[in-house]
Amino acid sequence: MRASSSETPQSSSVASLPAETVTASFSDTTQLQASDYRLQVVGGNYVLTRLSDGQQTTLSSLSPGNPATVDGVTISVSGTPTNGDTFMIEPVHYGANALSVSIGQPQQIAAASPVRASIPSGNSGSLSVASLSVAGPNRNANLSDAVSVNFTGPTSYTITDSTNGASASGTYTAGQPISFNGWSLTLLGTPATGDSVAVGANSGGTGDNTNALALAQLQNSNLIDGGSLGSGYASVVAQVGIMTANAQADQQNQQAILQSATNAQSAVSGVNLDEEASKLMQYQQQYQAAAQVIAIASTLFNQILSIASTA
Repeated sequence: MRASSSETPQSSSVASLPAETVTASFSDTTQLQASDYRLQVVGGNYVLTRLSDGQQTTLSSLSPGNPATVDGVTISVSGTPTNGDTFMIEPVHYGANALSVSIGQPQQIAAASPVRASIPSGNSGSLSVASLSVAGPNRNANLSDAVSVNFTGPTSYTITDSTNGASASGTYTAGQPISFNGWSLTLLGTPATGDSVAVGANSGGTGDNTNALALAQLQNSNLIDGGSLGSGYASVVAQVGIMTANAQADQQNQQAILQSATNAQSAVSGVNLDEEASKLMQYQQQYQAAAQVIAIASTLFNQILSIASTA
């Protein structure tokens, strides 16, 4: 994410830029569009233009201390706006610019979840664990504490942290997540009074590939322009193929034009060897004929002189 400015200087004895800044952050990556944005101050209002299709949005509510969100990007401003100020916002322009390999050994991959949930065999209800995920981006300090979710009835529960004694309570609905200590637990089924679910540290993590599965699922998650990483990659490959084919076709067309121009130029100023050889033979024959005329004239002249001398 990058935001840069091209502000209009204020009129004063010393030209200076107004103290206005724009910052942008991600709020919902599933709404991101594959586009840059231009933010302009027009008539005291901020107008945001999506450069990929020219769509404009007037952010009438955008002001210092009051951010606005468009296409999953939250925009904040500070300072005093001046008509004509322009800012470029590039949410995904440099998305892959800083990618690098951080680990070098397979055993360094954190394929397992740091926490796991288990259902005691003594439960009499039909509870089952649908998912257990960790909320981010910062890790909760109590994430790996031993926690017990105890059901006081089919629709109510209490949570007790056995490590630090913290507790909470809530209403249970199948399929709705239960959040505590930085994790989110989704259960299915109906609990019986006295049933429980234990959540704690996933020691060792053997046989657990929760994080690896979540990472693999990213290729099918809708992230940018409503499409997945897989479809986005396929789209890029298709665009490169189309551009390559067009470039090759243009190159062939230009080569044909060049060859046609070369032939036309050669027809005007070039040398035809067969034609020049024919002309050379013609000139040679004309030269020989002229030489023969001169030889006959010389002979006649000598004969005339000889007759005159004997008379």
